[in-house]
Amino acid sequence: MTGHTDSIHTLGTATVAGRTTAVSSANVGGQPISETRVWDLASGWQIGEPVTGHRLHMVTEIAGSPVAVTEGDGIIRVWDLNLATR
Repeated sequence: MTGHTDSIHTLGTATVAGRTTAVSSANVGGQPISETRVWDLASGWQIGEPVTGHRLHMVTEIAGSPVAVTEGDGIIRVWDLNLATR
């Protein structure tokens, strides 16, 4: 899998629509700015575009739906991974 240019600092996995996915977060260009990416582990391909400015904190489920929890600019966001993989 190619994408991040710095070391990954957070990684989580989830099953989304029957596909095993990974969500990873890394700094960008040695700066304290993070980007988060979603990957299809079977193919190794990135799903969608990276989300810049958001650091991944965890992958979990809410009401049975897989979500990624990120933080950026002091704001916590919850991302529905079912929407990311469509």
